[in-house]
Amino acid sequence: MTSNKCVAKNKNQLLSQEIIDCLNRLKKNKLFQNQILTPEAELKLLTQAKNGIESVSTKATQELYKHFIKYAFKIAKYKFNSVDGKISFEDLLSEASIGILKAIKNFNLDYWGTSSGNGFNRIRFSGYAKIWIDNCLNEFCKNNSSIIKFVTSKEDERIFYQIGK
Repeated sequence: MTSNKCVAKNKNQLLSQEIIDCLNRLKKNKLFQNQILTPEAELKLLTQAKNGIESVSTKATQELYKHFIKYAFKIAKYKFNSVDGKISFEDLLSEASIGILKAIKNFNLDYWGTSSGNGFNRIRFSGYAKIWIDNCLNEFCKNNSSIIKFVTSKEDERIFYQIGK
């Protein structure tokens, strides 16, 4: 029983180490922003990202990416733990990054700050980005599900392989 605990502990240490290594590389490349993006700054960056001038648009997109990569990191870490490390954390973080870029590209500025029926809820980019990040990660995991083991017991595994025949 203790040998199983040791194996599980070593596996968790390896999984945690993969996340820590990736985090250190991101910090080394100065990709994490420490300041919180205000709604006004968020709108300004989104407007610039949608601007037709390529240099301004690229710079604004990079700034938005830097502000939201921490959030993508958090969601990728959750997904990495939920698939028990069967998919590389770097792959998941890359897909989460693609989700941020798709969200920036597809966000409609006409809906930013509009209120729903009661006047309290505003559409913000952060909520929109979460949807895109989740969708990209789920799609990636679905497409790579052959490397993720979903069966829970030997009996389930036997049934699964019999269905395949």
